[in-house]
Amino acid sequence: MKTPILLTALTLLTFSSTSVQAQGPLANPGPPGPTMKSLDQIEARTAIPKSPVVPGAGPHFVISQPGSYYLTGNIEVTSGNGINITASNVTLDLNGFSLISKTASPAGGSAISITGGMAGIEIKNGHITGGTARTPVGDSQWDATFTPAGWNDGVFGPFAKNVILTQLTTERCGNFGIRLGKANISYTSANGNGAGGIMTSGGAVITNATATENGGDGINAYSGTVANVNSGNNMGSGIAAELGVVTNATAVFNGSIGIKAGLGVVSNSRAQANFKAGIFVSLGVASHCVAYLNSTDPTTVDNEIFILPGGQRDACVPALE
Repeated sequence: MKTPILLTALTLLTFSSTSVQAQGPLANPGPPGPTMKSLDQIEARTAIPKSPVVPGAGPHFVISQPGSYYLTGNIEVTSGNGINITASNVTLDLNGFSLISKTASPAGGSAISITGGMAGIEIKNGHITGGTARTPVGDSQWDATFTPAGWNDGVFGPFAKNVILTQLTTERCGNFGIRLGKANISYTSANGNGAGGIMTSGGAVITNATATENGGDGINAYSGTVANVNSGNNMGSGIAAELGVVTNATAVFNGSIGIKAGLGVVSNSRAQANFKAGIFVSLGVASHCVAYLNSTDPTTVDNEIFILPGGQRDACVPALE
């Protein structure tokens, strides 16, 4: 019984000695190469040059092809638009820089102008600054006169579709800080603009935004959704969404209605010290809202929360008027 075991061991030894052979020295592969892709390999981007030392008339740059673009410095123009977007599917990263207009009064042009029905536009991460001067008048926080200069509008594209704005400030434009159609706007502010702060239509979504000291409505979304916003010291209404939904909003010291959503829904919101009604929903719904010290206009019926028969009121303060 020992012989088969010896033969098996010899067979394994023979196999091992004949199958293992010298391979020679290994070649040096050299230093390791890069293993990460560059940003341009992931998403090719086009740089937009900064303004020359002596700025000229706009537009400073025209985006006529889809793609991703970014600023390399501030843009200044003496007249006209800053950037024209004439293509769909464009991402524009302001890269923390500013678009500035030196146009004397009256204001003219737009910092960013979106042509016609362009769609799929994203604009982010920067500042738009006009030259409009706001001069307070009287004792009310909202009363002021405006001397337009610089940009007429900050971002202008009333017929554009599916525009995304985020991390943007727009201030001191002669007309609107932002004037768009259907849009998604977040972490954006509009301050000191002559006609209004943020104006949209067509089911826009506005979240985490601020609008102050504008010459019209702070935020006007008509049939859109407005959430987690603050609007104050505007000459018009703080927040207007006639057919929309407003939630977690604050409107204080505005020259008209604090929060206006006639046929819409307002919930978990606060209106204080607005010149006309605090919250106006007429045939809509007000739920878990607080309104006080509103309707200081002597010609207006004293309504903190205005609801007509047929409208709904749930858990609001004051409970009834």
